[in-house]
Amino acid sequence: MNKAIQVWTASSEFALQVSEEQKRLYKANDPRSIYYDGRWIYRKGRHKAGEFPVVVVRKRFMDQGYKVWVSGQSKLGIDAFILAMFPSARETRDQSYLNVVKVFGEKKLDRFIAIVEQEKKKYGLVMS
Repeated sequence: MNKAIQVWTASSEFALQVSEEQKRLYKANDPRSIYYDGRWIYRKGRHKAGEFPVVVVRKRFMDQGYKVWVSGQSKLGIDAFILAMFPSARETRDQSYLNVVKVFGEKKLDRFIAIVEQEKKKYGLVMS
């Protein structure tokens, strides 16, 4: 692993308390929300609710000084990572794929993706 990248590891569980008012402000896309600056811009399909739990946890770790990547393509406008779900983004060297390459290296990722593709085929999750 690249030593220059600080990685959080689980050492204990924690709970985050979020007020209903903050949740309401976030859902209303209101700038008064403490989560407004980190809001989920891409609100379509399964993301239409704005990924509030992801935004809350992301803010917690960012406030502690971590750089936080979320699953998705860089077109989301936030720091992201991708692996097996976006083959075209891997092929075009999307920044979200390159973020993961920095941590694990391309050879390990290629092996991992090959295993994922094999498992997806095994369960009929790959369209030919």
